Parts: sequence; C-alpha cells; structure tokens
Amino acid sequence: MGGLVDENDGSVSKSYAAGDVQVLNVQNNPSGGGGLVSYSSGTISNSHATGAVRGDDGSTVGGLLGVNQGAPSKGSSKIHMPAGQ
Repeated sequence: MGGLVDENDGSVSKSYAAGDVQVLNVQNNPSGGGGLVSYSSGTISNSHATGAVRGDDGSTVGGLLGVNQGAPSKGSSKIHMPAGQ
C-alpha cells in the first residue's frame, strides 16, 4: 500500500502524497508500504510524502517507499513512524 502508487515499474516524478498509510498483513503474508510508493523497480524523482506510516509485524515500511529494487530515489518525506505499530 502506497500513499500514491502501489507498484512502480516506470517513473514517478514531481509527485506528492499527504495522508496516513496502514500496512496490514493479509493471511499471514507480510506486505510492504510507503508514504509515496509501496514497491518500486523503476525511478522516483523530485517527489515527497507527509503523514504517518504504520505496519503490522513483518511488514516492510518506509517514509517515502516500502521496497526499492530500482534506481536510487530522489525524494523526501516528513513521516511519523510510531515504534511498535
């Protein structure tokens, strides 16, 4: 679950997401999530996110993106990530 994009295999540029993201494990299957993008094998540039990101045990979460398999990202986040949530 991403604040703006679930899966990015292309390009996300000049984008902004505001709001909270809650990552839930469905049927004991850990998920990933980020304030802007959940999973990226593409590029992210000049983008940012604000809000809170929370994940169940085993989830991979990040302020800007949850899982990055692509190029290094050029973005920022002002994210509140409560410990243990």
